Amino acid sequence: MKNVKKQNLELINSYKLDSIIKVDDGLCINCGACIRACPGGLNTKNEFPVPIGKEKVEQLLDISRFAINGGNRQVIKWTVINDSTRAHQISEMTIDWMKIVREKNPALYQEAKLELFVEPWDLGQDRISRGAPCMIVACAPNDERTVPPAAMIAISQIQSAAPAPGLGTTFSGAINTAAQGYSLLIGLLGIPEGYIPFGTFLIDYPAERYLRIPTRKPVDVTWN
Repeated sequence: MKNVKKQNLELINSYKLDSIIKVDDGLCINCGACIRACPGGLNTKNEFPVPIGKEKVEQLLDISRFAINGGNRQVIKWTVINDSTRAHQISEMTIDWMKIVREKNPALYQEAKLELFVEPWDLGQDRISRGAPCMIVACAPNDERTVPPAAMIAISQIQSAAPAPGLGTTFSGAINTAAQGYSLLIGLLGIPEGYIPFGTFLIDYPAERYLRIPTRKPVDVTWN
């Protein structure tokens, strides 16, 4: 991982992108998005969130029906929040959960670096949903053993298909983790009783036009 991060930073420096982007080392998770977007690939971000057409969301969710899943059990139930006001409320409630963690489990708060979300929020910056108006949660019964891989496969197919209608997606581990045990957030998301979220992601019209894929390590394979 360190070698990949070093390669990404070397590539940034080779393009002399200091005047285009600033890499926040404290927030960097080595996703490679900066490499994908630069140089010359940044567009002006919309000042106001643009609603996502319901038909586009339904098309993406329909694609997920054909994702492979254990025993063809098809137990995933999708919950969609497609409203910028409610999306902001969900971000706010996720921050509330983080503040509870800060009080009750400061070690976890520090280990998970939740201050990277809470402190900017208090300054008016939303690093939870980042202004995306649409959130989608993959829910299933809490005792369903086949769901963890099935949910990830289904979400992956949706994310692969999203660029076709001009949309961008990203996971939200913060919302998903908070919604697994914070009853107020569970209610706001509309997760059915007896169900828990196995994956949450955001949809929006992308602010950047990506030009390349990020650096990856070589394939690690053993032939036997």
